[in-house]
Parts: sequence; structure tokens; C-alpha cells
Amino acid sequence: MPIVMNNRLGRNCGVAVALALLALPAHAYLGPGMGIGAFGVFLGIIVSFLVAVFSLIWFPIKRRIRAKKMKASAEAQTETEAPDNACHQGHEAADNSLQARDIK
Repeated sequence: MPIVMNNRLGRNCGVAVALALLALPAHAYLGPGMGIGAFGVFLGIIVSFLVAVFSLIWFPIKRRIRAKKMKASAEAQTETEAPDNACHQGHEAADNSLQARDIK
């Protein structure tokens, strides 16, 4: 059955193309507004296609860039952090000097 439908579809398309090519001129005025509108529709279809392709390409790239930045900032943060015992020693030294001052 599908073979018959494909054959029928091809025959109908061929008839439609033949009728379109054999059409007589309508002698109708379409004006500049119709041309601008048709151009706008064509331009809109092209732009929407390009935006779709751009979004499919850009967002995975953006995700990778963000992941690299997060990884780099996490590595930089771990490099700049001092060991825990060094921070505590500094606070203890400050506390000792305050205690010594309070005792005097």
C-alpha cells in the first residue's frame, strides 16, 4: 500500500508543478507592500533558522567555558588559602598578646 501512496503523491506533485508552470499572467498589481512583506517573511525564516543553529552550538560551549572558570577559581582559591594550623597560630599569638596586656 505505501508504494501506491508514494506513486500517487509523486503524480500529484508533478501535476501541481505542471499547472504552476502553465499558469497565465493574472495582470494584477501587487505593490511594494507585498514585496516588502514577502521579503520580511523570508528574512524572518532565515534568521530564526540561524538563531536555532547558533543556540545549539553556543550553549554547550558556554557550559564548558563556565565549567573551566569554576574549576580555575576553585583551584586558585585552594592555592591562596593558608593551612588551618597557620591561621590558628596567628590568632593564638594575638590572643596571648592581648592577655599579656590585660594582665599588666
